Amino acid sequence: FAECQDGAAILDLCTGNGALALIAAETAAEDRRRFAITGIDKAAIDPAAYVSRHADALKAIDFRGGVAAESLPFGDESFDAVVSQYGAEYAPRGETLAEAVRVLRPGGCIALVMHAADGTVAARAKAAMEDADFLLDDARLPAAALACFRAVAKAEQGESLVEAEERRARSALTAFETALKRTGERLETASDPEMLKNSARVLIDAHTKRQLAPLSALEEKAEEVRLEIAAHRGRLQALLDAAVSAEDCADMARD
Repeated sequence: FAECQDGAAILDLCTGNGALALIAAETAAEDRRRFAITGIDKAAIDPAAYVSRHADALKAIDFRGGVAAESLPFGDESFDAVVSQYGAEYAPRGETLAEAVRVLRPGGCIALVMHAADGTVAARAKAAMEDADFLLDDARLPAAALACFRAVAKAEQGESLVEAEERRARSALTAFETALKRTGERLETASDPEMLKNSARVLIDAHTKRQLAPLSALEEKAEEVRLEIAAHRGRLQALLDAAVSAEDCADMARD
């Protein structure tokens, strides 16, 4: 941005909450320059409405939601600079780069900050995925909680105590406690300890308050925890899939 001339048109691909577009605006303001800044994203974005800080600066940026980076609604040679920060790598790479080149004016610059396949962010993502897999497939914490909720509810709600149901309830409770213990033991080495703590905390709270809610509510809570862990894992996987290697960067520059 420091190299952009006064009046430069800048396009921020996959802008998200407009963080990079805001940096462009602030850079221009420092030197009393003016940039025409456009931020596009495939999501229905509106940073000026939801980001409380720098509201005035964000309002001056032309944000457009529902716009795919691989299919830009701009004419050829419309921008002096095309940029992106942790966004363009999630779009179809070849088509996105072709569009970036198409809308760039002669002598312009394309600058993309991307997740590195061999970088620390990717390494942490892999470690956090292992924590998610531990919760879902190894300790099976949500599944153990669900089985416990059902077995204990059946034993406690019966009009008369049935020995077989009591055994099943005790066994399911022991399995849940074991899953919680294993989760606690993993905290010291976990890459994402908050995910482990929050998952355990929600399920313990549900079990403690089981007599204040119907079984269906407890079942929904266990499923909610499972889905949140799975969704978090999915986001981490998407990051790893999008991360680029040094060879990828060389190919993009050459293309």
